This record gives sequence, C-alpha cells and structure tokens, in this order.
Amino acid sequence: MNELEKIAKGHSLWIKMVLNMGCNESMAEDIVQQMYLRIDRLIKEGKNVMYDKESANRFYIYLTLKSMYIDYKRARVKYTFFEIMENDEVDVISESPAYYTGMDMKEQKAFTKIYNRILDEMDTWDFYNKNLCIAYFTTDLSLNKLSKELNIGKSSIYNTIKTHRDIIYEKFREDVEDFYNKDYDKI
Repeated sequence: MNELEKIAKGHSLWIKMVLNMGCNESMAEDIVQQMYLRIDRLIKEGKNVMYDKESANRFYIYLTLKSMYIDYKRARVKYTFFEIMENDEVDVISESPAYYTGMDMKEQKAFTKIYNRILDEMDTWDFYNKNLCIAYFTTDLSLNKLSKELNIGKSSIYNTIKTHRDIIYEKFREDVEDFYNKDYDKI
C-alpha cells in the first residue's frame, strides 16, 4: 500500500476537519480531493508527509486543508451577494437559472428582487465604474491581472471596487440580511 492510500484511510477524518472549519459537505469533499492531489504531487517530489511508515502526518494534512479552505474563502469573498455561478444557463428540467437551484418560489422572487435592484443601482454608475466592477466580480482575474489586462493602475481599480462594493453593501445590506433570515416580506 502506497503513502497516498494510507492517507486516504483517514478520509472521514479529513472531511470532519474541513467541516469543522465551517465548510459545507460538498465543498469539504472537493477540498479533500484537492488535498489528495496536492499530497500526491508532494509524495512524487520526494517530500515526507508521514509520521512513520504507517501513519499520516495529521498536523501537516490539517495545515494543508486549512490553507486550501482559506484559499476557497478568499475566492468567494471576491463576489458580492449575487455570486455569479459558473453555470448560469437555464436548467433544462426546471427551466430556471442554475443559481435558483435549491430555492423555493419565495426565495427565488426575493433573490431576483434584490438582484434586479443591485443591477438597477449599477446602471446609474458611469461606464468606467460599472464595467470595471462587472469585470472584477464576474471573472476570475485577480487585481494584478485585471490591472495588466486593462492597463489601469492597481490602486485605481482597488479604490473603484472598494467604493462601489461599499455602496452596494450600504444600500442592500438590510435586504440581504432579510433574505438570509428568510424575511422575504421585508424585501
């Protein structure tokens, strides 16, 4: 049995570690699978990820999982309330957008109401600010990459994003809180 197979014996423990960090089950499974890939690469590079021949270095694996979870959280923070889904196409069976998956009709109406208000707010912004925010929130480009692609200074992009994220936050904070608290009538 190779080292990776020995590490995989602790699969349920690795899942519990990630769940205890505050992650949901499906994402925890994805993070653990990514951890296996990273550990496999490290083993192939000759790194030692075992305490001894039979037991995995739990602390090292915990740190790896924690790092991967933090990376996941950082990537999510980039988006505002209306997280742009990778697949926002219409679901063939339900004929509704993928971001409605798991929502009942009241939730869908409330979500759409807030989403449309945010888009209406963005329509009042000038061309530069609106399109810069859309580019930042709907692509996987980092601030550095966006700066290089658009030939705009990082501080300018950062200030624009921060200012407009704050505008959205201030104007729609209560509606978003009501949405998460399932007080759809208050929206």
